[in-house]
Amino acid sequence: MEYSVMNHPILSVCLSQDQMCLLVSCLGSLLVLFDVLSGEVLALYKGHTAESFAVQAQLCLNDQGVVCGSEDGQLRYWDLLDGSDHGPSWISAHVGQENNAEHQSILASISTFDNQCVSASHDGSICLWRAIPNS
Repeated sequence: MEYSVMNHPILSVCLSQDQMCLLVSCLGSLLVLFDVLSGEVLALYKGHTAESFAVQAQLCLNDQGVVCGSEDGQLRYWDLLDGSDHGPSWISAHVGQENNAEHQSILASISTFDNQCVSASHDGSICLWRAIPNS
């Protein structure tokens, strides 16, 4: 099946654990969740910036959420189903340092596992993020 992402260059793709959804990140700050079988757009996520540089997006928290890098160095989160950004708080620390930190340049690469995310930036830093459920 072919998916239309409005002729934007694709930056990353991520298949859900059940292989029913495909998350696609594109230039133009476009982040789309597709139904694998029908090609139907299930959700659009907004709030990150990907206009000039490649930033990755991944499904997280057992496919309940979406995380994405951004050109402003921030890690963005959305609820998978309703697209809201009201999810867990994410705390971070630079690898090799104890203080909480964020990237000072483009957050370009991410990898998720369980309730954690590792991100890398154009500033040469790597951060480990942990999701803290909101009370």
